[in-house]
Amino acid sequence: MGPPEDTPQPLLPLRYSTRRTVRIEAFEIGRYEITNTEYSAFMRAGGYQNRAYWSEEGWAARERYGWERPETWRDKRYRAYRDLSEDNDPLPVTGVSWFEACAYCRWLSEQTGDRYELPTEEQWEYAARGTKDFLWPWGNTWEETRCNFGDDLDGDRFPDGGLDEQIYPAPVGFYPQGASPFGCMDMAGNAEEWCRNRYQEEGTWSACRVLRGGSWLTVSPRNLTTVFRGGAFPWVRYIFWGTTGFRAVRIRQGSQTFSNTRSDGQNALSPLNERAKD
Repeated sequence: MGPPEDTPQPLLPLRYSTRRTVRIEAFEIGRYEITNTEYSAFMRAGGYQNRAYWSEEGWAARERYGWERPETWRDKRYRAYRDLSEDNDPLPVTGVSWFEACAYCRWLSEQTGDRYELPTEEQWEYAARGTKDFLWPWGNTWEETRCNFGDDLDGDRFPDGGLDEQIYPAPVGFYPQGASPFGCMDMAGNAEEWCRNRYQEEGTWSACRVLRGGSWLTVSPRNLTTVFRGGAFPWVRYIFWGTTGFRAVRIRQGSQTFSNTRSDGQNALSPLNERAKD
């Protein structure tokens, strides 16, 4: 993993994954980001009231800040329907902290009997770029119509929608031409995705968790690459606007090798949440 050897340097130093080879367990990852409809099931099941789904730190944050729903839940700009209907809402859930994303995964594990977690950034990067060193999920050439990003055409530092047809989050799967080699959608732009890892194992930012993929608000294509690393404290829900979301992985038995140039063994990825735009 990490940027190709011939990638021009520096590309925002210290904000890109380190070039290395790692070994990961076999896993399955959601083809799409978790949607508002999927997250609403967690809410209706009492996810914000049941302490069993939360870590000790997560529950303390929930109580301290009074969380009962995502930060953007009642904002019509982040919902598919103006009446805020939760039925068949294909937009990615946004305005959630790392703690909330983890609580959802624990709830989903209980409901299904399978083990669900946030992806590690190694799993996320593998799913995003495949085995061919892609800088963006679709290849090594930036193409502005393949994802939902901050296409600021008038210089006001806010998306215009003139290039990607969207201003705020798009329905998951809205850009099929932006799929990764494994068929994962929206791994560049749309919702910025929480990963399980700490941003640093030691030092100033060791309390932060990794965010990958950029968002609908990200302007620079460099910050939408498969190797770009963002991060925030695990209680953060709102970065300038509602950008933070996530997808889940299901853990299987066995392991396989992941490097930025090749993979030993068969592809272990397959879709979990099947909902896409009609």
